[in-house]
Amino acid sequence: MRWIGAGQIPSRHFGCWQATIPLVQVRLVGECLTIRLQPRWLGRLVGADSLDAVPADGVEARCVRNNATWQGIEFKLPQQSSFYFFTSQREAVMAALSRAGFTVGPQPDRDRS
Repeated sequence: MRWIGAGQIPSRHFGCWQATIPLVQVRLVGECLTIRLQPRWLGRLVGADSLDAVPADGVEARCVRNNATWQGIEFKLPQQSSFYFFTSQREAVMAALSRAGFTVGPQPDRDRS
């Protein structure tokens, strides 16, 4: 499964890279989760990190929102910066992550700006 949206991606050079639709891709194949900027050359150019994880890596997906219209997901990693993904398909992404065995957190508990 693959979803396209906006996001906030950690970067080796700039702290965090904020990308608009359609530059952030979340991909789930079996138990393998990948989050990255697309196209890949752009991610490499700006030094954006990518996330490649399986449920055993301890990634937690939590619902967040940054304002009244954008629903998002925080991908929280142990001892690393979080990845944020904003999409109109949040419920579908969260359900797929849960079925794949990832830890899925509660509904929004804070605003993300």
